[in-house]
Amino acid sequence: DMTDLEKLRACYQYVRDASKYKRDTATPAGDWTGTYAMEILTTGRGNCYRYASGVAYLAKGLGFEARVATGTVRSLKGGQTPHGGAEISLDGSWYVFDAVMEGSRHVDMFGRTYENYRYAPLMKEAEWEVRF
Repeated sequence: DMTDLEKLRACYQYVRDASKYKRDTATPAGDWTGTYAMEILTTGRGNCYRYASGVAYLAKGLGFEARVATGTVRSLKGGQTPHGGAEISLDGSWYVFDAVMEGSRHVDMFGRTYENYRYAPLMKEAEWEVRF
């Protein structure tokens, strides 16, 4: 009896709550989103790229347009640091879904725009396709 948006929120919260952050400073290369999604969904451990991939793949499975965006975000220590987040299209506009930041900082990061992203500046440098 859930709406599509409620299903999306449930999947997002699952990745957020069932996963633990595991630091990995390697920059993803090649066709990595599927592997990273599988890792976070089966082991429950991963970095921001894995959280983003898990959310994006679950969203795609629900029928949403989804992708993973990589770039940089404001660091707690100052400056910018590498980061990845899921982007999901709702009613023709793209939104950021950042389960790892929400889980670590306890601030709602479900469906943010780049303008209202809590830890701006969030600078997107690349988009990665989600394919089954």
